[in-house]
Amino acid sequence: LGTLLALYGIQYAGILVLFLIKRDREPRRDISKELSLRKWGSYQRADLIQALISQMPILLQYFFTGAFEAGIVSVVLMVKKLVNFISGPTAKVFLPEFSRMYHAGDKAGIKQCIMRIQMLFAGSMAVVLVGYPQVLLSILAEELLPYTKQFVGCALVFILIATLGPCSGVLQMTGNEKKDNLYREAALGVMLVLLFVMRGSRL
Repeated sequence: LGTLLALYGIQYAGILVLFLIKRDREPRRDISKELSLRKWGSYQRADLIQALISQMPILLQYFFTGAFEAGIVSVVLMVKKLVNFISGPTAKVFLPEFSRMYHAGDKAGIKQCIMRIQMLFAGSMAVVLVGYPQVLLSILAEELLPYTKQFVGCALVFILIATLGPCSGVLQMTGNEKKDNLYREAALGVMLVLLFVMRGSRL
């Protein structure tokens, strides 16, 4: 624990030094009036719902069944993080470009750009997660090997989602925050219904 905290401290200090060295010397422009409170609130709401979607399965699994099942769920969600680690930042880099294309009316360009980016990384992830899941699971814990089919099934779902592109980011960058939040809330509702229907299963 001490080593981990020390590493966090070093990282934090490194970030501070980097910002001090690279800070912008030009006068800053106040853009607070350009961002409405409604839009800010919409973004905060999206973050809150996303946090619930991301963390709720592990918490509920732990409280209602136990630590081992919660560990399995966390491994499955780790697959999602692996997919997002590859596709998420790459997509976010291109979000301003998506916004520019959208306002220019170049929707075909957006589709082509998203498909190239997402398929490139989703394909490489599929090789590991679907082709050789036993290797990854055995690294984490030998006890997880009996759950290979569930692992592959979830990996396929996450990879399919990745191929759809950064839907949420594109909606936010094109002024459709309300639709984005509505879809997130619907996903949360579906998750709760599924938990109720599948309450007889430990997973």
